[in-house]
Amino acid sequence: MAGKITIVVLSGTNTGKTFDFDQHETFIVGRDQDCHICIKDDRNASRHHFFIELSPPLARLRDLGSLNGTKVNGKVHGRRRQTESREEAAQRRYPEVEIHDGDTIAVGKTKLRVRIAAAAPVADEPPLPTLYSMETATAATDPMELLKDLVRRQEKESKQATPAIVEIPGYEIDGVLGEGSYGRVYRARSKRSKEAVAIKVMLAQVAVDETARKLFDREMRTQGALTHPNIVGLREQGSVGKMFYFVMDVCEHGSVEDLRRRQGGKLHLDVAAPLVLDALDGLAFAHAKGIVHRDIKPGNLLIGEINGRRQARVSDFGLAKNFQKAGLSGMTMTGSLAGTPHFMPCEQITNFRDTRPPSDVYSMAGSLYLLLTGAYPLDIAKGEDFIEAILNRSATPILNRGVKIAPAVAGVIDRALSKSAGARYKDARQLRDALHAALGGEAG
Repeated sequence: MAGKITIVVLSGTNTGKTFDFDQHETFIVGRDQDCHICIKDDRNASRHHFFIELSPPLARLRDLGSLNGTKVNGKVHGRRRQTESREEAAQRRYPEVEIHDGDTIAVGKTKLRVRIAAAAPVADEPPLPTLYSMETATAATDPMELLKDLVRRQEKESKQATPAIVEIPGYEIDGVLGEGSYGRVYRARSKRSKEAVAIKVMLAQVAVDETARKLFDREMRTQGALTHPNIVGLREQGSVGKMFYFVMDVCEHGSVEDLRRRQGGKLHLDVAAPLVLDALDGLAFAHAKGIVHRDIKPGNLLIGEINGRRQARVSDFGLAKNFQKAGLSGMTMTGSLAGTPHFMPCEQITNFRDTRPPSDVYSMAGSLYLLLTGAYPLDIAKGEDFIEAILNRSATPILNRGVKIAPAVAGVIDRALSKSAGARYKDARQLRDALHAALGGEAG
């Protein structure tokens, strides 16, 4: 375990309550019912007053533009000006405050104390590599130094403008396919089978203990069991120190996001709809097995080809979610790795740990929205507080963007982007069926 964080309510209407966290989580205090601590009768509190991101043993607080600010050890943080409305204050992002063991946090009559129990320090020397194949389930015997060298090179190249070519045991690296929030994707070929593959290499943002490593490996093996034509298969994975790699099917046509950009920022419905319906088939298969993706976006919808037909496949199943769950991602909402907020429903902030299929429904609808309009469902300006925007705003109806699509199709997209998870389609299969019907039974 990376550590444990306990929040104790010292005063206010919730006095005596305690909240324990041993995994990546979010925590919100304010007057709204969706807050983890709801202080609805305290007029000194804003609807969503402050936000804490916890990745034990790390914790970071940000006031969400409240009128009265948030006190940390008696010092006020984030108070907006008396002449500003909440909407005006949200146009800027307030500084984060690192929270330490014993710190107190106060809003109106409510006072909290934070207790942080850190795990034992992780040794500098990385443990023996955890390597196994999803196909053969046999242990690898590649030299330890090769993997150590890969870690050193990955850490070094993350600071360089031009990516270096790395080495992965058993594979020949041909070049770079892409880059994302957590790592880089390489085109490669198996030395044994000569088959083309894609390899994603990720670096943990924090020191890795063996509990976190085993948790992540176990969760990813579950995702690796997802076999469907519209899901990018995970073939093999390995780790050493702070480096994790994943061998996947390669999709030579890139992502749906790549296609959108090549086409000038938008896709016609006749192009976008079949790809989204394909992806929804794969997502529905995962939802039926109780697995949620949590990071659906056009960049994670890859394009392959089967029998001469272009076909979309969902990639990175579980990577973002399980990386966060194991505490390997560091701070993803208050830190520099803000994730993909444009496709994030509000419950991924208010109920971070227990994300369900309706969250993927929102993200898939948001992806289709972007493909058709070239705009995001929520207008979030550069430098604006995206957490405040996601918590307090609803998606702009798609027909307001000037796109020419049938009202029935627009209705499906708008419902799937409902702020309330209960108002959306319950899973990918329902969204797929509704979209297919609205298209007149065409496009897949």
